[in-house]
Amino acid sequence: MMDTPPALRSAADAATSDRPEPNRPLSTPPLPRGQRPDLTTEQMREVDRIMVDELHITLAQMMENAGRNLVELAVSRYEPASCTVLAGPGGNGGGGLVAARHLAPATGQSRSSGRWRSHPAEAHGTAPGSHHLPDREPHRSDAMELHARTLTAGVVGGLAGGVAFGILMTVMGMMEMVAGLANSGSVAVGWVVHMVISAAFGAGLALVAGPLASTAGRAAGLGVLYGIVVWVVGALLAMPLLMGMTPFTIGEPQIMSLMGHAIYGVITGVVYQRLASTRQQAGSRA
Repeated sequence: MMDTPPALRSAADAATSDRPEPNRPLSTPPLPRGQRPDLTTEQMREVDRIMVDELHITLAQMMENAGRNLVELAVSRYEPASCTVLAGPGGNGGGGLVAARHLAPATGQSRSSGRWRSHPAEAHGTAPGSHHLPDREPHRSDAMELHARTLTAGVVGGLAGGVAFGILMTVMGMMEMVAGLANSGSVAVGWVVHMVISAAFGAGLALVAGPLASTAGRAAGLGVLYGIVVWVVGALLAMPLLMGMTPFTIGEPQIMSLMGHAIYGVITGVVYQRLASTRQQAGSRA
């Protein structure tokens, strides 16, 4: 547990000294007042980083857990007949919207209506028996946004790896052969085809190995393995068949292609990991 500055602990003790005792026990017993940790902004950012990078807990999962536990705490302490939830943008606002979704069954309220507004988003409970909730469940929306960010990071990583691999292929005189996939012999067309394929395989890396790429080292290793698989499936099998050549032919060009695919995989994996990690940390702090 992180060390807590005495001033912050004293402030926290003072802030909690007047809180009412629970009306009934919580499923998770609260910590004694003298043991509640206080975190600075930098310490909280480090917690967010550990959650995302090391424990692989997504922003959507953290918001879902926070909102559900907030409802459990509120109902256990106060037994409200109706509630009002005001939620702004960012991760904390998402937790508030999750709490609003859980409040209807928790308080015995059954009628729901409302609309999604993210700047700011509001959910109101106006009277016993009524409850206004967003039409869209926030954790689904955030999961979709996180999925899109993951794919975007993979595409950017694939483009970065594709540039490095493309330079090697140009030096080796292989871009004309790649252009043949588009019935052309132009190096420029070969570059376009190559970059499109690189972006697509980058997105594939994000989907297949993304959750495992928690560090740059792991991402590089996974990238190498992914590059070898792409080499076998693409360079040795698919491309020869599309161009009327014999598949699984091994020679000097194929060995150079293997090296290029390994380089592509390392760069794609590392760039993806850095982008995905940075965006998830930024989203959790929003």
